Amino acid sequence: MNNSYEKYTEHNRKITLLSNASSILNLDSRIHLPEEAWEIRSEQIWIIWEIIHNLITDEKYAELCMALQNEEKDDQRRKNIEISVKDIIKARKISPEFAREESELISNSENVFYKAREEKDFSQFESTLEKVIECMRKRAELLWIRWTYYNTMLDEYDEWLTEEVLEPIFKRIKEELLPIVRKIYALRTESKDIEIDTKDEKRNLEIYKEILEKMWYNMKRWWVISCPASYMIWWNPLDTRMMIRDSWKILEMIGSVVHEWGHWIYEQWFSPATIWLPCNEPTSYTIHESQSRLYELHIWNSFEFQNIVLELLQKYYPEETAWLNQDELYVIANQVRPIARRVEADELSYHIHILIRYEIEKDLINWKIAVKDIKELWNQKYRDYLWIEFKDEWEWILQDIHWACGNYWYFPTYSLGTFYSAQFFAHMEKIIPDLKEKITTWDLQEVKKWLNENVHRFWRHLTSEEILEKATWEKLNIWYFLTHIKEKYSRLYWIEL
Repeated sequence: MNNSYEKYTEHNRKITLLSNASSILNLDSRIHLPEEAWEIRSEQIWIIWEIIHNLITDEKYAELCMALQNEEKDDQRRKNIEISVKDIIKARKISPEFAREESELISNSENVFYKAREEKDFSQFESTLEKVIECMRKRAELLWIRWTYYNTMLDEYDEWLTEEVLEPIFKRIKEELLPIVRKIYALRTESKDIEIDTKDEKRNLEIYKEILEKMWYNMKRWWVISCPASYMIWWNPLDTRMMIRDSWKILEMIGSVVHEWGHWIYEQWFSPATIWLPCNEPTSYTIHESQSRLYELHIWNSFEFQNIVLELLQKYYPEETAWLNQDELYVIANQVRPIARRVEADELSYHIHILIRYEIEKDLINWKIAVKDIKELWNQKYRDYLWIEFKDEWEWILQDIHWACGNYWYFPTYSLGTFYSAQFFAHMEKIIPDLKEKITTWDLQEVKKWLNENVHRFWRHLTSEEILEKATWEKLNIWYFLTHIKEKYSRLYWIEL
């Protein structure tokens, strides 16, 4: 390694470590921070951001990157430099003054959001949301990577995604998936749940640990935390926090563990020698979601895996689940019904929840509607699409924190990731003929190996689209997802779809 590249690597190491520290402060803010500590925490986060910004925009670092871009012959190194140059250009478009304003606004917005949600009163959050949207428009104007506000912000999460990519996909969701959802809703089948008092945190952790150990999870690299929402924070491959939302629905909690494990296993494909460099970062949120959704929907929710879930339930909650068998459990785990909350939605209607958010947020940031229009639009779309009437404001806009954080482009990656996962899994079934039998016995090594070789190892060397095409020999084809759900739910509900 030449001396210049060593300097480049060391500089990036500092940036990555400081970013990790900032993420830790953000996580603590969501889970442990006392109410009156927000102002000081905001200052702490800002100071670290300012140091990171100065490191990225440093003149000598920029000169080093430009020199290496011309000198480096190694493809992997050149790709690292290419990404760093792009990051430098973006960082220089964001002034420290604007960044501080944005940081303070988002910190305050999250605080206001949680208060409004607790009191189920959107009016407390409305003026703050207006400020956040205006701030995101200003950010888009400063960056202006693409030709609309929404397209510019999509680049933050997946450089391949644009409105032009998303529009035909969501058009098919509305035209082909929505009628299927309504057809099943119209059956008015009786819903069933496994109602268990899941407040025994020690027992829950034992279940999580058994699942994770059997799926191969290095227990020295993670920690599970109970919190209001399920998500994964990965500061680096050796330090991961899995947040699991408390719920009386035991299947939802265990499913969340499998979902987050899919995120984690993607993060484990790393090289210690290049851990601090841009190419050792995830490709995109779309690819990340594809991995979690593959394990959640195609393995955890499969009939084959339900014998394992049943075994766990009857081991840890024997009295409450003595009546269950594998067939009943499979039906319960995959039932389709009107649910007001996105995170609790079934495999089908989930994408209608995403469609509604996509339609609203795109028009919001592109100046086509105002915050005052959201409530009427939201309720109307839920009535028209999913036949749902909201009882209170906690169930509608206050259920998701994404907009409070300024993440107006995150939601589409949930659906795109699901469609990617269906295409990956369909191709995997051709390569691994006895895949279903392996799932039945919890033998997931070949699944992990195929994903490692065809998806995980590329990181940011390739775009999401390039990885999908390389792994499955074709571009994104939503037919795989639609075929999967038609076959599965035709059998489940004894109807033609």
